[in-house]
Amino acid sequence: MARFRRLEVVNLTALPMVPLDEPLGVSLIAQNALKDAMRKNLKDNVPSCLVGSIQQVNQVIADADLSPNPLVHSLKTADKNLLAELYQYPSFDDSRPNNLPNGVDFCDLVGNVILAEKNPLSGKSFCSGRELEKFLSSPSVRAIWLDSFWWIFHERYQPKKEVQSKLFDRIAQNYAFLLFCESRTHYEEALLKRLPSLLSKALYTSFCCCFPQSWFNTHEFKSDICNTMSLWISGIYPCPHSYNSWDYSKLDPERFRREELMFQRRRLLKGRDMSFLTARRHSVWKATQNRRTCCHHDGGLSC
Repeated sequence: MARFRRLEVVNLTALPMVPLDEPLGVSLIAQNALKDAMRKNLKDNVPSCLVGSIQQVNQVIADADLSPNPLVHSLKTADKNLLAELYQYPSFDDSRPNNLPNGVDFCDLVGNVILAEKNPLSGKSFCSGRELEKFLSSPSVRAIWLDSFWWIFHERYQPKKEVQSKLFDRIAQNYAFLLFCESRTHYEEALLKRLPSLLSKALYTSFCCCFPQSWFNTHEFKSDICNTMSLWISGIYPCPHSYNSWDYSKLDPERFRREELMFQRRRLLKGRDMSFLTARRHSVWKATQNRRTCCHHDGGLSC
């Protein structure tokens, strides 16, 4: 076993490879960030080749460094960071809200919320996509979104009352600024009325895209973010199970894609089974007909 373990380490050290598959459990955004990091690691640490006689190669193998490979360590760290339960929160920034984890682009999530607001039948929303994008991307709403994300993260996974207090204070300040100082639009009343719902969808798609290996499609998690946002903004609880009407194909596109692939595979396997069963039944029917034909030609004694 020790010999095989040594050979495995040698392979990882001398011949590192960049995986180019697309694991269904990891979002495309996280996959691309991981690939870029691995390519940079390979560029900075060019692998060496084992060249020479058998004795020289054996000597190089014997002298190989068996310490953990940085690339392997980075892979394990990347996998760990894709789980909300294991992610390590960066230190609180007093000057501005912390960015989303794992390199997720804020603008992509704004797009998810805008698409989720469209009626699936008519394709229309309560306001224009441009106005909704402008509102969600405004400094105040962006700050509320990001700080609320990290407040929920601490509340569920890494309780830090001091940090949460700072986050809440900044959320309150930005909400006051939104009400009294932000530029007014024609859709102002409708946008502010829907703000708790918009922020709930924003937080849900943020957690799903930032931590694709965690599971958030539960009543507990969704009701938690809906209740928190509604109590903070409007002071009342939202309608029970309001999240049942959300368009999850837009808010959680990776999970939706995985489930769609699984459904297609099940349907394909079911189709194959049905085709096999139909063919077998036809074969049995044909054999029965042949026997009846033979019996008829023999004088009909058996039929």
